[in-house]
Amino acid sequence: MKKVLMSIGAVALMFAATSCEPENQGGVNFDEITLDGFYVYGDATGSEDITADFGMAAGLNEVTAEKRGGMYEKYIVLEGGKEFFLVLNEAGKYTNYGAELKDYDVKELADNPTLATVKRGELVIGEEAPAMKVEKTGLYHIVLDLNNESDLLYPQIIVANVEWGVRGDMNGWGFTAFDSIAVNAKTMTWKMENVDMRANGEFKFAYGHGWKIQLDDAGNVKANTNLGMESLPNGANIKVEKAGLYTITLTYKMAGGDFKNSFNYNMEKTGTVETNVPENLY
Repeated sequence: MKKVLMSIGAVALMFAATSCEPENQGGVNFDEITLDGFYVYGDATGSEDITADFGMAAGLNEVTAEKRGGMYEKYIVLEGGKEFFLVLNEAGKYTNYGAELKDYDVKELADNPTLATVKRGELVIGEEAPAMKVEKTGLYHIVLDLNNESDLLYPQIIVANVEWGVRGDMNGWGFTAFDSIAVNAKTMTWKMENVDMRANGEFKFAYGHGWKIQLDDAGNVKANTNLGMESLPNGANIKVEKAGLYTITLTYKMAGGDFKNSFNYNMEKTGTVETNVPENLY
């Protein structure tokens, strides 16, 4: 029977009882992991060598705009139909983390993604941690929350399909998705041309027409689904000084640590917007 963790004490007990070398998933090499922390690994990542690039970032609670203890996040390309796990490295001792992922309907929750497929599962730690899978190949946002504050229903893993777009003055803060591009595990660049921006116009990148994913019923814990200035979640709005037509690009590369290591954006003014001004103003 699976050992599902419901408290901090249970987490500590499971660490002591089940920490072990994870099963070798297709010859995965853990030797390149040098820093403590959480990593994504498995056949779905397409890599046999797990390096620092597979490391998860400390999670940010959008509600408080502060790092949340026991919360970790990662944007990573996963191959559909293949297995993956999360693994904790503690000075060379590895512990598997997994969950039985089920559909998590967040569409009716305010500011949550409406276009993305979201999965959620109750955390299982150790040898019995189930392998996780996604249905289609693409970029995914993984959120791990150990429930250190005991304010969630249970410790959980969330996996959301990422469909980037922009929200801002150019679309009345609605949502305009980037065109689909070929999936590449190492790097991808989305481009949007002829974006009509007013002077001092503002916008952000977001996925699935949302701002955040709500982890608890009360809405006290939320993971960001947007990027602002410096490619940071919950960052300030990105601004342009001059009105005109712009080409906006967002680039992703596989990297560990903060999201600003994985994402970069650029805005290039490519034209002007002609306006018809009457000869006589009344």
